[in-house]
Amino acid sequence: GLHGEFDCEIFRKSCVLMHRLLKHEAKLQYLSCNFSRMTLSEPGTPARLCRIAEEAGVPCDCMAVEITEREQDTDNDQFCENLIDLKKAGFRILVDDLGAGVTSLRDLWSYPVDVVKIDRSLLLAAETEQGRSVFHRLRDLAADLGCMVLCEGVETEEQHRFVIEAGCQYCQGFRFYRPMKEEQKDEDVRTCYQRDIDRIVHSKAFRRLMHKT
Repeated sequence: GLHGEFDCEIFRKSCVLMHRLLKHEAKLQYLSCNFSRMTLSEPGTPARLCRIAEEAGVPCDCMAVEITEREQDTDNDQFCENLIDLKKAGFRILVDDLGAGVTSLRDLWSYPVDVVKIDRSLLLAAETEQGRSVFHRLRDLAADLGCMVLCEGVETEEQHRFVIEAGCQYCQGFRFYRPMKEEQKDEDVRTCYQRDIDRIVHSKAFRRLMHKT
């Protein structure tokens, strides 16, 4: 259907962008691209994504497949098989919006997930004692299952400090950068990325986390 064509076209453009960034030696671990569960349930999706990445000159392990919220009756044996095949090909698997909508905890143990993205609503709820408890428990659950954790919606220094001290490996939000236009220069993207890495690495919260480990 059109959802599959749309997802693959966005993925193609993402691969082209990643190729440019790698060509200029940008220090990126991977670039993530959203996919609907309907697309990921279609036979042939893993081979198609591998072909798109190859045509763009990008290794599969430089790209990540981000699973969006659950649509009714889309998860099936083909969906699971496709995720396994994508993982074998080198793609990273991310689960989006954990703790909101209809994203299920079952995803964490049913599929080969590498990174769990905690929804912004849970970060906002962490302003209360009960909310902090839920946030920490979800983070611990993901870690016990071998998943890394990314927290969405980080907008303030206080939130950034809380997320790092809670043990999340990644942060995402306006605290670091806002959405960029496609025509923005590659140099701007690289400069922004390196600025954010330097800010995280030199933060007191990050140094405390590294000392603990």
